Amino acid sequence: MEVSWREVGNILIKKDGFRRSELVNFKLVATVLIVLTVAFVGFAVYSLAYASSTRRTVVVTGSGGAHPTSASGTVTSSATIPAAVDVQVPSGASDNQTSFGNLGFYPNAIRVVIGVNNTVVWTNNDAVMHTVTSLSIPTGAQAFNDVLGPGSKYSLTFTVPGTYRYHCNIHPWMFGVIIVES
Repeated sequence: MEVSWREVGNILIKKDGFRRSELVNFKLVATVLIVLTVAFVGFAVYSLAYASSTRRTVVVTGSGGAHPTSASGTVTSSATIPAAVDVQVPSGASDNQTSFGNLGFYPNAIRVVIGVNNTVVWTNNDAVMHTVTSLSIPTGAQAFNDVLGPGSKYSLTFTVPGTYRYHCNIHPWMFGVIIVES
């Protein structure tokens, strides 16, 4: 199909009434819109693919720390749940001079969930002995008292929900709180 043009002054006009410059502008706008649409769709597809590759669904079954599995034995989640929460006795805690301020236990307040991460491990990174001694515990829970030598660890698994307050018998400024949820 051949397009026929007529000249009116310096402007070429197509016989159906459109100027050639209008057609060029229309083609340019259409091309830009197509490029932007393709770029947007490409970005959206990339974003969805990236988001789905980094998203993790955590399925908690059984005891904390284990990878849950389906009936066929395949892993249904690649995220790991910490089986234990670490509490440090930092170097300098015995002098009340730690890099964390005046904290004796770090962190000094934690929250755990029974069946998920209800084991707490205390590690003594200080040069002297400390204790982990319960001050108040929920009804039905067992009191605890353990001596931590330099470099030693103490672990305790909490099975009764509630708030546990503890301290170091040797250094009265050292205290902590554990909130256990079911």
